[in-house]
Amino acid sequence: MANPWWLYMIECRGGGIYTGIAIDVDERFKTHVAGKGAKYTKMNPPLRIIARQRFPDRRSAAQAEYAMKRLTPLEKRQWAFTMNGGIVMGARRSVEESLESICPKSAAGAPVLPGGPGA
Repeated sequence: MANPWWLYMIECRGGGIYTGIAIDVDERFKTHVAGKGAKYTKMNPPLRIIARQRFPDRRSAAQAEYAMKRLTPLEKRQWAFTMNGGIVMGARRSVEESLESICPKSAAGAPVLPGGPGA
């Protein structure tokens, strides 16, 4: 049986999110950190892995990657948050702090939801 493939998301310096696929996510992350990964992570150094999902083969992982890259940054963060059971991977944050990182607040302090007022 072939090794499973993984869809992964990395938070980068400046708040950007890089999405990719790999057989070994931890090794691929080390490659990105060393500046030998994708162009995007060379220009925007990776900070942490925020989510990963297992797939049975490369094809299904690549299809998921394609779909993920079509999402907005907020939708990607929401996906990462739910994939991790409400915990932001690699961080020691409260649920409230984690929600704030994926759902910014308006000047009045109210959450700004996609498609809602202030979005």
